[in-house]
Order: sequence, then C-alpha cells, then structure tokens
Amino acid sequence: MDTFNNIIIWFWKGGKTLAVTLAKKWESVALIEQNPEMYGGTCINIWCIPSKKLLTLSQEKHPTTLQEKAEYYEQAIDETTKLTAFLREKNYAMLAAFENIQIIDGTASFISDHEIKITSPEWERTILGEKIFINTWATSNRPEIPWIENTTKVYTSTELMKTREYPEHLAILGAGFIGLEFASIYADFWCKVTIVNTHLNILPNEDEEVVARIRADFEQRGIQFLDSTNLTEINEENNKLNLTLETEEQTKNLTADALLLAVGRTPNIKDLQLENTKIETTAKGAIKVNEHLQTSVPNIYAIGDVTGNPQFTYISLDDFRIITDQLFGKAQRSTKDRETFAYCSFLNPPFARIGLTEKQALEQGYTIKVWKLEWAAIPKARILGKAQWLLKAVIDEKTGLILGASLYCAEAHEMINIISLAMKRNLPYTALSSHIFTHPTMSEALNDLFKL
Repeated sequence: MDTFNNIIIWFWKGGKTLAVTLAKKWESVALIEQNPEMYGGTCINIWCIPSKKLLTLSQEKHPTTLQEKAEYYEQAIDETTKLTAFLREKNYAMLAAFENIQIIDGTASFISDHEIKITSPEWERTILGEKIFINTWATSNRPEIPWIENTTKVYTSTELMKTREYPEHLAILGAGFIGLEFASIYADFWCKVTIVNTHLNILPNEDEEVVARIRADFEQRGIQFLDSTNLTEINEENNKLNLTLETEEQTKNLTADALLLAVGRTPNIKDLQLENTKIETTAKGAIKVNEHLQTSVPNIYAIGDVTGNPQFTYISLDDFRIITDQLFGKAQRSTKDRETFAYCSFLNPPFARIGLTEKQALEQGYTIKVWKLEWAAIPKARILGKAQWLLKAVIDEKTGLILGASLYCAEAHEMINIISLAMKRNLPYTALSSHIFTHPTMSEALNDLFKL
C-alpha cells in the first residue's frame, strides 16, 4: 500500500494551490480527481470563467434574425468550451510537472481516518495519507418536481453552459445571484427570460433601494419576474417545456425552450463515506471545521464549498492560506479574519457589496450616515450613457469608519476592492473622499460617494 505525506481529494482551487506548496516543501502529494473534465475546479470549468466569457460574448455582436442569434450563440458556447479546455490543461500541466505530485483519476472514499480507497471502472486502489484535505465543492440542487427527470431541457448552470441549442425562451427557477446572472447573460443573448421566484422579493439580504434599481433595470430589459410562484410540474412536448405554475390565486402554464435550475448548492460529501471516519458534519450536510479548517479529526482538513463557508473561489483560496499558515507558519490566520469580505454578482452592470446595509447597521445599533450617489453625477457613467445605477455607502458617525457599501454600476467589481481594502485597514471614509483618482474613471466616483 502506497503512503503519501498528503492526500488531496479533488483537483480544485484551494486543493491544487495547496498541492504546489506542499510539493515545494518536498512532501509527497496524491491528488485524486473523479472527473478529468474538472481539473482546476469549479471556477475555470463550470462557473466564474465560462459564465464571464459568455457575459462578454453576449455584448459583442447584435444579430437580428433568429438564425443569426442561434448561430452566434453556438459560437459563443464553443469559444467558452475552448477557453475552459485550455485552462484545464494548463492546470494539469502545472501540477504534473512536480515529480512528488501524483494525479490519480478515480472516486475517493474513506476506509478510516488515514486510508482512502480509490475506485475507477477498471481498478481499485487503497492509499495511506498522513494528512488528508477534502476539497469536494458543492453540487447544484435539483428540486423534486414531477417529471423533472424525464425531460431533456432542464439544466443546472453547468449543463446549460455546455448546451449549444439556442433557448429562444429561457425560464429560470430561482431569483438568487446565480439565477439573476444567467437571466442577465441570456437577455443579452436576445432570449426571452422568465424568472420563477418562489418568494415575494428578490435578494432579501441586500439593500432594498439598490435591489429595487436592479429589478427595475431587469424589467426594462424585458426580463419577467413571476413572484410568489411555485413550479409544480414539468412536461416536454414537441421540443418545448410546459411548466405548471401555482400561486395562491391561480394555476397557469408557461411554455419555454429550456429551464435553468438556480435553487442553490449543497456541500458534496456523497461518495466520501464519512461514516468510516470520526469526521463530523453540520445540520446542513457540510463538513464541520474549526477556524483553522481542521475537522474533528486533527489530520484531516476541509477546503472550500464543502465546509459550508461562502461559495466563492477567493474564499477557497483564502482557505489555502489559512491551512498553509497552520502547517508552516505561525498559525495566526483563521476564518475569523474574513468576517467582512466583498462579493460581486456579474450582472449588466455588476452589483457588488461589502459589509452592512443601512437596515443591518441600524439593527445593530450604529449611529450612521448614509450616502448615495446617482449615476448622473459620475462623468464616466455619462460617457457610457447608462441610467439606473446607484452607489450607496454606510458610515459609522462616531468613528468615521466605513460599515458597508452597495454598488450597482459599471466596474463595481473593481471599485468594491478599494472599499474592501480601506475597511480591512480600518481607514476612515476620508481616505477615499480625499484620494486622488485618475479621470475619467468609475473609481473617482468614490470621491463623491464618501463626501466630506
């Protein structure tokens, strides 16, 4: 039986980065991946990179006929597929270059706290690991709806981005960030988009005023919201989906070319056979970890989405930093260091957020200043000729520190990083209100947002 200093279960963002670090420390690494199409992880293969590539391509051309739209959409899917293949191969080559990293294709499951069984259609193998790192991400939820498994046009986000058939009418179940991102992308691909929202509102944890702008913008683009609506049955007939929808008042039908399931993701522990270990899980099925990402078994760590932490690539990368500091540093980094971090949804334009909203700050007892900046006050926004945009910031009146910000505008995904850095360094808002930015840029709007 082969023994390794380290076993990493799945070839994903945090795990692959950790593998390189461990290899450079002259430690042996077994990196197990059950799907060679996923080398490198979620971001490059099925989410961040392909979705943003599609977003970019959706805005490059303006075909007029249905045939031209369908042909360009196929080209966009093909370009996206080529990009992910290139990045996947690059990731594999980076790790394969190390003699002390062994990449093993197969499904990993625990025999004990140190033993891992790897199975493939052709063989079975058992290996031992001194330390084990679980990096098995999260899987898309599939709701239990009658006939859902009997259709060919119901997709997860992963499946939709690999489908070359143009959906003239796309229905989306779910109005969270994944659903809204795809709604924005496919509206820009000239699709009719209908969002089936089981709740009364969208994005309930975000600033209500900014969310209202997002919704108004979406509706102006022709995206339809069906709120307080449940999808109760799906049938496929004549290459179309017939969706049965129910509200408190009525039952109605919706015909679409495709349905995207955007109802959340669940930590993936299905094949691990954790019952053979002393690893504990949470009520939501995530692997329980401490602030240093150790499980209840000291030699086993968990990284990324499988821990139940926020499902972002940069969080997985920070998990890597925490673990390497635990193994080789001063063991000072922890998940407590990122109680406040920025995130972004790549709508058109992007929406970015960090910290507290106005409502949350008041609920926590802060005395606050709330500053808003409309698009018309931003020279770069005038150049771009866009309306509806809104920037909003919340300031602690006693200390002058920034409590939070919500940005719905071009370059929001970049601007939020500036605010994030200021908050992380405990800089007062005046550090941004008086900073010299280049002109004309979106970032210079921070001068006026954080006004003296």
